[in-house]
Amino acid sequence: MDNSILILGGSGFIGSNLTLFLKALNYNVVVVDINSESNIDVRNYKMLYNIIHNSNIKTVIWCIDTYPSDIFYYEINITGLTNIINIMNILSIKNFIYLSSNHVYGNNEYNSEDSICFPITSEGKMKLLSEDMILNQYIFNYYILRIGNIIGKENNNYNRDTIFNQVDLYNSNIIKEITLNNIIQDYLHFLDLNEVIYKCIYKLDVFNKTIQKHIFNVGTENHLCDMRLLNKMGNIDCIVLNQPIYKCTVNCLNVKKHLLWNPQFKIQNYI
Repeated sequence: MDNSILILGGSGFIGSNLTLFLKALNYNVVVVDINSESNIDVRNYKMLYNIIHNSNIKTVIWCIDTYPSDIFYYEINITGLTNIINIMNILSIKNFIYLSSNHVYGNNEYNSEDSICFPITSEGKMKLLSEDMILNQYIFNYYILRIGNIIGKENNNYNRDTIFNQVDLYNSNIIKEITLNNIIQDYLHFLDLNEVIYKCIYKLDVFNKTIQKHIFNVGTENHLCDMRLLNKMGNIDCIVLNQPIYKCTVNCLNVKKHLLWNPQFKIQNYI
């Protein structure tokens, strides 16, 4: 059985760790990332089409993680996603896993997947729009995973601990001022996320004749905030200046039941 998987954004923190994980399971992984050896931009329709067509891809995973401050943020997320949806429809690639965000819910606590979404961050708004594009344009099976912030040790030359992907702590022992939103939300170890994605791939493969169109919250239900995590590291002093506090926590019962999954890495054990 062909098990070729395309990872979009495979050079990022989530994508690079997922690539190593799937390769260890003997999957043939193709990475598309402008910062990788492929040097392919998802906005380039022709190049994207050719690599997907020539690589005999069965499953596509969207791990692209850009920020609203990036100059091409909106273009990558809208044009890039439009390209991949159109190509997958044309080539009848029937398995799509999209990494969304729990920011789609906005300032609410203990959201379930049927909660009303009212995003108040740029990330949440973009992810909700992207979900809508998938629901209305992509004609095959998908898993949309609404995840929180990802933690873990990066598999790269720096061998550093990443608490969450918005903050670079590699050269900093003390942070006196930070400008992140003080968001109370779920934190998830990338190894737990890898396991969820693997179970999604398995479901898509084994039950390929069944309609599978799912949206799941994925987290540990450890409701902490960025500031609290940083302070708990001990050698970091955090002062929050003029930042709003809002809560974005989720109920993960559905993904646990559907995939028979439970997170193995607890926040309190990691920090």
